[in-house]
Amino acid sequence: MRIRRSQAFALLLAGLFVLGVLARRDLPGEGILPAVYTAVVHKPLLAPLGLAPDATARLRDELEVALRENRELKAQLARERALFGQLAELPDWAGRVRAHPASVICVEPRKDNAGTFLITAGSSDGIREGMAVVDGPTLYGVVIHVEAKQARVRRVDDREFALEVEIETAGGPVPGVAVGDGRGGLEVRYLRGAAGIEAGAPAFTSAYRREIPRGLLVGRVEGVTDVDHDEVLEVTVEASAALEPLARVQVLFRG
Repeated sequence: MRIRRSQAFALLLAGLFVLGVLARRDLPGEGILPAVYTAVVHKPLLAPLGLAPDATARLRDELEVALRENRELKAQLARERALFGQLAELPDWAGRVRAHPASVICVEPRKDNAGTFLITAGSSDGIREGMAVVDGPTLYGVVIHVEAKQARVRRVDDREFALEVEIETAGGPVPGVAVGDGRGGLEVRYLRGAAGIEAGAPAFTSAYRREIPRGLLVGRVEGVTDVDHDEVLEVTVEASAALEPLARVQVLFRG
């Protein structure tokens, strides 16, 4: 007797249903499947194919780790694209800049919530003292000591950090020297022609140092005061870099 196509299709669906039932891990056999099936088929043949609960949990944890690392990688790539997009607009470094990636391996905070950290790049990679360490287009710190395979970086908010900056105003950039305050920010001193500085104005690196390109974002003005009413302003800047330990940074080179 020839089996019609519709009958064959129905048999196929039935077979798939039976296989689905057999493969279920929550059907031990007792009370649902005959005891003979449980003893002869399910336990010796199908049970070994199932995963133990601890193995399933381990696979789930590994998947979550992989997904988190994927998100972090995408964020890192976005920061690097932003970095090169900004540096391409800097006239003194345009077409001559490259960034060496590095990982943060040791953070050494002090009681005042500032400090230094070590990165996995050193003199063998061309790293030199004074180079800028960035997170995207934002200055994170400056290299202060170099060994063959690692380097020490001083964060922008460290009390021993000092760097020439320019604060953007409607009348043009105002130069000064930014000094870390040890609390996640900086104080800008020695301002000349400081009129027009307002809260929220960006502070960028200047062209004073050869190893650091002009135009990297350092932070934004948080407060402007004239305590002694002598037209000498006291300007505080909130650092723009995320000042918690980072997984990845870049060290800038002039090509």
